[in-house]
Amino acid sequence: MTNIEEIRSKSIGFLGSTSLGKRAGPFIFLGAQMPFDLGRAKLVKSLRDLPDEVRDTFRTGIILNDAPDDRILAQAWQLFQNVQEILAGEGATLDHIVHQRIFLREMRDLPAVERVLQSLMPNGLPSTAVIGATSAGVDPHIQIQADFIVIDPRSGMVRQNISVPEIDALAAPYPLATRAGLYVFTTPLAGVDPATGQLVDRLSQLTAEERALTEPPYSADQEAAVAQHMMIFRHVRRILESQGGSLQGQVRMNGWLRIPFQEFGPLARVRKRMFSGPGMQTPATSFPMSGVRRKNALFEWQTIALLPPREERDPRKSITMPQHPLAPYQVPALFAGPFLFTAGEVAIDTRVPHVVGGFADLEGEARQFSYGRVHAENPIMAQTIFIYEKLKSYVEAYGLTMERTLHQTVYIMNPAEYPIVERIATLFFGSKLPPTTIVPIQGVSPFREALLEIEITAA
Repeated sequence: MTNIEEIRSKSIGFLGSTSLGKRAGPFIFLGAQMPFDLGRAKLVKSLRDLPDEVRDTFRTGIILNDAPDDRILAQAWQLFQNVQEILAGEGATLDHIVHQRIFLREMRDLPAVERVLQSLMPNGLPSTAVIGATSAGVDPHIQIQADFIVIDPRSGMVRQNISVPEIDALAAPYPLATRAGLYVFTTPLAGVDPATGQLVDRLSQLTAEERALTEPPYSADQEAAVAQHMMIFRHVRRILESQGGSLQGQVRMNGWLRIPFQEFGPLARVRKRMFSGPGMQTPATSFPMSGVRRKNALFEWQTIALLPPREERDPRKSITMPQHPLAPYQVPALFAGPFLFTAGEVAIDTRVPHVVGGFADLEGEARQFSYGRVHAENPIMAQTIFIYEKLKSYVEAYGLTMERTLHQTVYIMNPAEYPIVERIATLFFGSKLPPTTIVPIQGVSPFREALLEIEITAA
């Protein structure tokens, strides 16, 4: 059984119910990091809150430039200073980061964030997802949060940035993907034709083999979505093939959408054809966000993949669960070496199907959860119980327990309701939750009543 160790920091002595990070196998998993000055226990709001030498580094002296970027520069710098300090305690540096997800309140702040990244990571950036993530319930003073997967220095692995010259520009200034051993983490890509640098919008821009997987006729909007989807996975295939792998090696996909989930139907039918072969099904999580990096892209996609083993001791992909009842092109969970990756789970009872609306929709003792309470029932309570029960069943199907969770991402419509989720989560994890990232989203599933989606990584 893989050993799991708690990550601690001298500067972060108390995190309430949530772990800072976990170490397992060759990686360290850090939950969401925030732009707090840990010494003063204060959210950084301006360059005035930072040391003089930092202010001098980022100020240009042109007020029209400096004023709009003041808060985001300060918060990005403080966040990565905190990460740097945490990793130093584990014998690691920012160069050990193999993948990072940066969630911004405003996508227009990205150039300022990249100024900070390039100043702190002069040896090159890792694969990076940058997503616009805001909704009702987000603290208006917080402009940025980020989470990380980091190479454990004790593993002997080093980060390798993957290059495919013909398509490198699609991810710049980030690498197309980052590799650690046989694990590959891609930067989210949009459906851009590298020959023109433009987003595709017609099936005629695809190959005959790609068109054979589609089901026209489509409306113009549907055709653009399908064409962009096919182009993205052409790029992902090229990245993995450059390392001796294939799409079959994918172990988790995330789709960051700018279209409502109600418009996902044509893509689902294509995905069913693309990923119907043996071993092709993959856990996946997708939902609408407030923004993606490529302007006007309908969505961006990223993947974690495992390359084919070369020796008997190498990590392997293992699927023993049947297809997910919500989508035949994905599975609820799979192993990739010592790691268990789950799909994002939504509170949809697939037997009906309908969204769980209250405790009466649950089974067993959970139906009585409101007994003794005088407040009105909030639907997110029953939905959270349903989701964690599902995730627990996936973990147990592979012989694990919820205590072996390394990280969870809670994608939620209204982050102000997270304290409800947090309390229920303790019924499954115990008093200390795993490293956690709370991501505000614009929608969850084709069912508008669904309020949240949760995915976990275990070992």
